[in-house]
Amino acid sequence: MFKNISKIILILLLLFLSLHVSTNSSFASIIVTPKPFINSKIVVPPSAYTLFNLPYLQRGASVAFQISVLTGGNRDVNVFFLNSEGIMYFKKGLSVNQYGRLVKNSASFSFPINKTDNYYLVIDNRFSLLTSKQVSILAHYPPWEEENYKTTKKYYEELYSFLGNTFIFRDFNIKATYCQGQANAFYDPRSNSIIICHEHEEKTFSITRDYNMTSNISRWVFYHELGHALLYQWGLPGWDSEDRVDEFATVILLMEGDYKPILDMAKYYMTTFDWDEVEAKVFMDDRHALTPQRARNLINWFNNPNDLLRRWQTTFVPRSRTEFLLKLYGEKSYKSWVDSSLITEELKKRGERQDKRTSKIMQKSQKINKTMAKEKNDFDILLSEEIKDKWSGVKLIIEDKVLNETQEVSININDEYNIPDSSLKIKVGFFLPDFKRRERTITSVSNNPNNPVAGVQIIDNGRKIFPKVGEWGWMYAEFPSIYPFQHKRFGVILKEGIKK
Repeated sequence: MFKNISKIILILLLLFLSLHVSTNSSFASIIVTPKPFINSKIVVPPSAYTLFNLPYLQRGASVAFQISVLTGGNRDVNVFFLNSEGIMYFKKGLSVNQYGRLVKNSASFSFPINKTDNYYLVIDNRFSLLTSKQVSILAHYPPWEEENYKTTKKYYEELYSFLGNTFIFRDFNIKATYCQGQANAFYDPRSNSIIICHEHEEKTFSITRDYNMTSNISRWVFYHELGHALLYQWGLPGWDSEDRVDEFATVILLMEGDYKPILDMAKYYMTTFDWDEVEAKVFMDDRHALTPQRARNLINWFNNPNDLLRRWQTTFVPRSRTEFLLKLYGEKSYKSWVDSSLITEELKKRGERQDKRTSKIMQKSQKINKTMAKEKNDFDILLSEEIKDKWSGVKLIIEDKVLNETQEVSININDEYNIPDSSLKIKVGFFLPDFKRRERTITSVSNNPNNPVAGVQIIDNGRKIFPKVGEWGWMYAEFPSIYPFQHKRFGVILKEGIKK
């Protein structure tokens, strides 16, 4: 009898543990659905058909279709998928020995391409003498054959891995998908999912006409929605505040040293203001600030990053992974916003005070603090030979506020220019056509002028007055209000780089 009781207790214990594990474990689902190359709603008149020209398809590929007959009669149409020979027979009214079927209500199907050729999709309503049919058509390559699918899925997997190594949170889902024409991105608390609509990226590109800028904006938008997700999970007030999650997105990117998405988002907001926004504020429950205000917020946060970063440490530190906190503590010597006392207190709570690894990192950090000779805002500048060979100098615009005049001057890299009728001298140290900052390193990620930045010093009677801290002041061609040179008489801004 005792043995039977022991077995029962053991079974109940195992059952409890299994329930406990299953209740508290969750798994992230990253779903990427392909972007359709046909996405259309059409009305096919009676006794007529509609023809779609498809992309030139290679043998061995596959195509997937989703056809829905929305209204009209018995909600049915004939569907044909034809190559160049088949369409010729079809138009002549001859029988077609290729793919064809009746679709009633809706159907999804895919099939392989056996011959490299031009292909056509036909929605045929000729059998209906009186009734028009409204038909919705989606056509795309299967996910495993679409390069964009692979790239997008890998991007979100790597991003999710980075977040998992940084913060403590319950797994959430990411879904990049088609949203039936809705250009949007949002967090859904019910399904614990961040949904990124393909239409949002398409709309952004239709405005920017710039793939890099569109990619940067999409990154900022994802972090914005991440703010909704994590603040909601953490049970913090303001998870549904658009201004607060705007801050969240900006802080994450500042911590990464990835500034371009912030600047591109600000630029996008400055160019997309619509009076419909004002109407939405008056008549609808729209929590978003007007886009000019959001742009100004981003620029202000970018110009004063330390204030913002310090303020968010009380939110992030208790919810960050121990490894990340140790890394952050080790970097406090050149990241002035790091609250080392807050991190130390948090590590003590986690019982890490006696951990030898923690102790070593903290000791190493103290050594760095004592021996570090560089100024706080100095950075390593990495320029490839390709960039050095392409760019010889910069064009600056100098404004004389007293005479109300401007002049454009060209200065070679490593050269100086004396501003006439003044004691000011400008020295140019470097030019980055596509500025990027990572940790303590700044570089150019390409040779194209996507985000031109020049390293400049301005000297007055032998004394450097710009920048006030660090060796070089950065001048942004696209955002001259960021780190501006402030002088009672003269203004200096970067216009562009000069190619050799």
